[in-house]
Amino acid sequence: PRQRYCKTNEFQCTTKNNTNINPLCIRRSLQCDGYNDCSDHSDEVGCVKPTIISISHRQIRINTRDTLIIQCTARGTPTPYINWRLNWGHICGDGSDNGRCTMEQSIDTHDPSLVTGTLTVRSINANDDGTYSCEARNSQGFIFAIPDTLITVTESDNKPSSSTGCNCHGHSSYCTPDGRCQNCQHDTVGYYCEYCNTGYRGDARLGTPHDCQLLLAVSNQSLYSD
Repeated sequence: PRQRYCKTNEFQCTTKNNTNINPLCIRRSLQCDGYNDCSDHSDEVGCVKPTIISISHRQIRINTRDTLIIQCTARGTPTPYINWRLNWGHICGDGSDNGRCTMEQSIDTHDPSLVTGTLTVRSINANDDGTYSCEARNSQGFIFAIPDTLITVTESDNKPSSSTGCNCHGHSSYCTPDGRCQNCQHDTVGYYCEYCNTGYRGDARLGTPHDCQLLLAVSNQSLYSD
């Protein structure tokens, strides 16, 4: 029979099942919940609250109608959930953004304790100006990234134009009159195509088509659903 593998929303116990072939899987939400759900108790080993590894920006000045993308990476066991706040209030999902805002999670395929959260806000306007906070949380505790990311929104004409002087790290040949890259390729994003898109990881500044490699993308719902 074909060997079974645990799903992305499951935790794999150290001990295998009676067939000694397939792994024993439990819901990831049961990991580090204070109860031994694996027969070998491996689901309650190594539990630790999140720590912030990195945040992509500390301060950004952005024009209206542009797209804001910021990322925050954290580590913890079980895998942390990364939430974002604007001026210490809720963002994404309260209905006020009209669907312009999304929060996504990407788990490192080689290290399930490492997760990168990406906040995307499209068609930026003056109401999006302020302090953005990254919060990493799991069953063991929570932590906020320090310092916060300060976003300053300014009015500006943002019509794209072709330019041979664009500094887009080899991922685009088009930018706005003030030098911001347009239509970034090779799974890159950012004013200068300097970051990897959601679900990808690497250094987009190296200037090759293979700078950003695919990660295992896991939605908030699949990660924490029962």
